[in-house]
Amino acid sequence: MEENKLIGMWFVSRENGNQKWQGQIVEQVDKSLYIAQLYSWIDGSATNCVLVKVDDIISEGWELYRNNKAFQNRG
Repeated sequence: MEENKLIGMWFVSRENGNQKWQGQIVEQVDKSLYIAQLYSWIDGSATNCVLVKVDDIISEGWELYRNNKAFQNRG
């Protein structure tokens, strides 16, 4: 996975098989660290930002989407 191509991607992350976060990757901090904007499961409003490691995105099997339309039309 090319890290620089992650910026702008939308995602759903999972923890123990359950949905954990939904959001968008907004900034690259360094080679393996990104800032993700999270959004509310209730109303879709922006909530807070978190730092995420590329290794966690891969190992946790985040569902990644190229744009918001694809993200909204998932599943």
